[in-house]
Amino acid sequence: TVHNVLKAATFLFFTNVIWCLALGTWLEAKTEGVIGSAEVLFATLICGSSFCLLGGRSLSSLGVSCPCAIFIVAVFKTADYLSLDFLPWLAWIGIWGSVVLLLLATSRAYMLSIHLTQFTWEVLQLFISLAVSWQGLQQTVKFFDGKQTM
Repeated sequence: TVHNVLKAATFLFFTNVIWCLALGTWLEAKTEGVIGSAEVLFATLICGSSFCLLGGRSLSSLGVSCPCAIFIVAVFKTADYLSLDFLPWLAWIGIWGSVVLLLLATSRAYMLSIHLTQFTWEVLQLFISLAVSWQGLQQTVKFFDGKQTM
């Protein structure tokens, strides 16, 4: 019914906005203001709308995730270390990643996913949770050392 669709759409909207603001604020601190909440919200709007229109899945939650944010911070630190412009380098990583994914999709390489077990997914989830926990622990230690203020 229309009522259920509106409830689900409202719920997804607010959960995406809150998540974008939280990770956007964290990214703004880690990337020295290059990527912040506004950019994360805009990217989520563009990606979510494109996926809704092209993929036919109107009530999908599509946005930034913790592994994605950690990867962006790693790319930022690497770009800083190598004296590269961060945003163009991140864009090229995205373009080449898209090309590789398109090649994998058109070559039916996704059929290899049947060989992945539940253990594989649980190990991946463990690495994600450890990375997020480590970031939180680092921020807590810095806060109590007096090196950072909220």
